[in-house]
Amino acid sequence: MRFEKRASVESKMSIFHSKLSQTGNRASVDWTVGKLLNIILAMVVFALVAYGISTQSLNPLWDNLSGKFDEVKILSPWNNDVTSGDCYEERIANSKDGREFLKAIGMEGKEVILNVCKNRICNISGAGVTPYRVNQGKFEKLEEEKGEEKKWVGYNSLIVEGIGSAKFNWELYNKGVDILETAGVKDLYDKGFTKKFVLYGDGGRLGKDVYAVWQNGEWRVRIGDDIPDGEGWVKEGEKIGNDWVNQTWVKHIAIGFKKYRHVNTYYSIDDEKIINMFAEIVNGVIDYKVYWKETIPTKPDEQYISSSSYGEIIGTFIGNIDNSPDELDDKKEVVELKEEFNKKKEEYLDEAEISVRESEKMNDLKKIVENKEVEINDKTFKVEIENGEIFPIIVFTSNGETFGLKHSAYAKINSNLLKGVKLEYFPVVLIERVGSEWKEIGNEEYYRLPKENFNEVYRTTLISRFLKDRCR
Repeated sequence: MRFEKRASVESKMSIFHSKLSQTGNRASVDWTVGKLLNIILAMVVFALVAYGISTQSLNPLWDNLSGKFDEVKILSPWNNDVTSGDCYEERIANSKDGREFLKAIGMEGKEVILNVCKNRICNISGAGVTPYRVNQGKFEKLEEEKGEEKKWVGYNSLIVEGIGSAKFNWELYNKGVDILETAGVKDLYDKGFTKKFVLYGDGGRLGKDVYAVWQNGEWRVRIGDDIPDGEGWVKEGEKIGNDWVNQTWVKHIAIGFKKYRHVNTYYSIDDEKIINMFAEIVNGVIDYKVYWKETIPTKPDEQYISSSSYGEIIGTFIGNIDNSPDELDDKKEVVELKEEFNKKKEEYLDEAEISVRESEKMNDLKKIVENKEVEINDKTFKVEIENGEIFPIIVFTSNGETFGLKHSAYAKINSNLLKGVKLEYFPVVLIERVGSEWKEIGNEEYYRLPKENFNEVYRTTLISRFLKDRCR
């Protein structure tokens, strides 16, 4: 009995030692393989680090990590200039596209340095370089105001659309104006302004006035509160905020008083569209009184609406159709308004056309243009004359592209881009032939700038784009 129990115990102990031995052996093998793998991986990592340090290929990683730290550090007030950060310097002439950039800004062959700092401030430096910089994505200029110390201020007098197109438009406009001035037709163009026809709605005494002004075949409609001087007109197809100025948008703002915006302007040569639009607007508010008047011809730099006189009530122009002579609230009245305006329009155009067509200076202009060619942006353009509604159109043609200058009663005069700058005045605007029609193009704010001012804006725009491209 004891023997059996002892044998049983010894048997169990033997089994236990056997399992323990197997477990210990397996653990020993597992530990050895893991250790070997760790050693191999460590050697690989060490080799990669050693290679990276020897070739400096890990520097961008360190710079990136350092930059992330600096993104927090630049919030401190003492890190606000290129002199206070760790900066990298490079001769622009040796950088990518650097020589082309220096040539474009008139610094070709000069020692100009690009400074890129970890505090995200970048600038260019060198003799004769205007002090501009990019500070955390914002373009700034070092300026001095009224004897105060110089300080960095935001600078926004830049070309915001295609810079190449802006330069081409400036050259095209000035080539055309040179031809017109050589022909001596400036005074003739000034005499070619028609009278103005004005429709006015008083906004139902709620301060939401609406004007529709016609001159030289073009309408300008303004809707909103008091219109500040220099606000300018917006061309059909241009963008205001998130809305395009087109017929759909006009319908949107014309339905109901609540849809009015603060200041809306609209341009069109379509008489019927404008009169329908005006009628729809003034019918959207109760007691919207309507007036009309005509004015003497005025140039763009003269005040075109007198706020002290709105003219006579509309009934004196179209007749008292529905016993409400100061309103335009009947379809018959709208039809009558169109008919009476067409009579006035023909009268105004005839008066202006007679003085232009009979002038000998028009013949002088044709002689100057005959067989003339001009170079614009490395392209040769043939210059011709095409008859317009009153004035001829100066046409430039090259390889299927056709541009021109046509007379306009609404040429811009004052610059909104550069403070205190007068734009070059000649009553013509740039146009391009699209299919069989002429379409107004370009931004007068750029192409009417005097040469010195345009070169400044063009050059500064190039500097801004160059710095922002390299200071990220």
